[in-house]
Amino acid sequence: MTNRELRDEDLILYFYGEAENAGEIAAALAASPVERERYAALERALRAADEWEAPEPLSGYGSRVWRAIEDRIAPPRRAAILSFAWRRSRGLRG
Repeated sequence: MTNRELRDEDLILYFYGEAENAGEIAAALAASPVERERYAALERALRAADEWEAPEPLSGYGSRVWRAIEDRIAPPRRAAILSFAWRRSRGLRG
């Protein structure tokens, strides 16, 4: 592996211990101060992202989302619902 082949995706997998070619990546990092600094910067960003916690949604969030999208969702057709219920009550599929 050459330094040019170290992609961010490779380094991210390496960081999380999931790189299939971890030995090659380690060797490439050991051989290049530029790549080590690049990895260190990526490592700082990934650690910061791992420490971040999403805030709790504000009260009523679900209701506001539903009101915003409910007009765009077609109501189910009554005949289709009744047909499904009839088939299900008889153990039929489909």
